[in-house]
Amino acid sequence: MLKLLKFELIHSYRSFALVFVIFLMGCAALPLFPLDVFAIASVLLVFATFGITIAVFVTIVRNYNSSMFKKPGYLTLTLPVSSHQIVISKIISALIWFTITGIVLGFGLFIMFLVLGLKSGAEIDFGMIFNAIAQQLKYLRFDDYLELFKLLVRGIIISITSVTGIYALVTIVQTKYTRKHKVVIAFVIYFIYSFILSLLTQNIFGVNTNLYPYTEDVLFNVTTLINIVQFVVYYFITIYVLDYKLELE
Repeated sequence: MLKLLKFELIHSYRSFALVFVIFLMGCAALPLFPLDVFAIASVLLVFATFGITIAVFVTIVRNYNSSMFKKPGYLTLTLPVSSHQIVISKIISALIWFTITGIVLGFGLFIMFLVLGLKSGAEIDFGMIFNAIAQQLKYLRFDDYLELFKLLVRGIIISITSVTGIYALVTIVQTKYTRKHKVVIAFVIYFIYSFILSLLTQNIFGVNTNLYPYTEDVLFNVTTLINIVQFVVYYFITIYVLDYKLELE
């Protein structure tokens, strides 16, 4: 399992490394431009941040499709491992890349403000900065840490569910029933499923029910449960198609 995950990360890092390097170099160079150019470039940087997040997601999906259902798929699917191990390794790999993307984006913004401060002649004392952060952390209560933990858990669950859902969608169209117009069929399935899911969540857990006035904890538990159920459904659909219905090109 670990070897499979290692292979997955090594295989995919080239797709992300160049984008990350360009982003970090742009963050470092941006404050060196004149003020009017910096103002325009800052707006572009915001769009670039969202663009990189989307690009990472698209790259993860593309890598899954190419490594599973193109020529490399013959090698992947003949490895002495189960479909469960393959899919789990790809989900963990995607989660790792999402985490690295968040770190890179945050580090890029830190570099930008650091260079901007140095350009303006400000004296930057990292020891003072870390001490100030430590002092602020002291004022956080247990409830604050609990909320941060819940946000982290929610983010992980949503990320895993989203990736597994796309994996399931990409896998579903790799059968003998969908030999043509796979992209169109995938979009149709996605919109139909999204519409049905929206109706169900609105009618069962929506604002018109007695659940809405309850505490945020209840809403958090409900949304988390919905995502977990979706993940389980997506996961086993993917495994079932890979094991019994798959038809490679």
